[in-house]
Order: sequence, then C-alpha cells, then structure tokens
Amino acid sequence: EFEQVKAATPLVACDLITLEEVSAVYPGLTFTVKQNSAPQMSGYAWDSRCEYEAGVGTIEFAKTQPTHSVQVFATTVANEARAQEHLKSRAESMAGEAAYKAQPEIGPSAYTVRGTGTVSLYTVKGQTEIQLLVSELKSSNDEKITKALALAKGL
Repeated sequence: EFEQVKAATPLVACDLITLEEVSAVYPGLTFTVKQNSAPQMSGYAWDSRCEYEAGVGTIEFAKTQPTHSVQVFATTVANEARAQEHLKSRAESMAGEAAYKAQPEIGPSAYTVRGTGTVSLYTVKGQTEIQLLVSELKSSNDEKITKALALAKGL
C-alpha cells in the first residue's frame, strides 16, 4: 500500500476549490489566500491544505481574525476504494450525532457536521479524501451548509 501512495498523484487543496470559486459563493467579500500547502507525505497519505479568509481587521475585539474562512484539506491515499472506505467508516461513526447530516447529492457517503460557528463537509474525489471547513461569524449553520454544498458541487 505504501508503494501505491508514493506513486499516487496527490491533489492540491487550493486547486480543488479556487479563490475564484470561493469569491463566487460569497459575493461582496474579498477573500485572500492565507495558507497554501503543497502535498506532503504523511504516513500512508499525501496531505495538502488551503485556507481562504475575508473580513480580517473588522472585528473590534479580534483584529487579526477573519469574519469568514474556508479551509480545504485534501488527503490522497493508496486508491479510491481506500478513500471511500475511510469516508464511509467516519460517516457511520457520526450518523447518530445530532450535528450529522448525510449529503448524498455530493457523494454516497458524503456528510456535513455542524459545530459552533463552523460547518465541515466530508467527501471523496477519486483517491482523495476532502474536508471543507466553512466558518462565518453571523450566519446560521444552515446557511454555512448551503455555502459548503455550493463549493463541493464543483469538485
């Protein structure tokens, strides 16, 4: 399996969801790239991370924090079956939680999890496991889920 991972072509998180795509989902906000990590081997996977943010400096009590952020985590594993297996296992373990919601329109085991001020969406593209983390200060979790789904539909 390790040789399969080494031979894989890892996906780059900032290529999966681009600055232009984020900006289109959030009209009127100016997003910038805060972090763009090229894929690095980590155990039996390639990891890549991308973070976009908007509204930095507009929060009186937290001048260095954004009002909106979108983070993309991409983990490329040995093969598509392994990626689907990981996603399905995590979805099954979360299925009983109130914060969990299946998102079959994105993929067979895709799901979202609501948190305090954030929503995470988990899905797979080929042999890459993808997590989108959407954070907005003033919107409801339902609005955040809508934004995450809009971003995921382009994958």
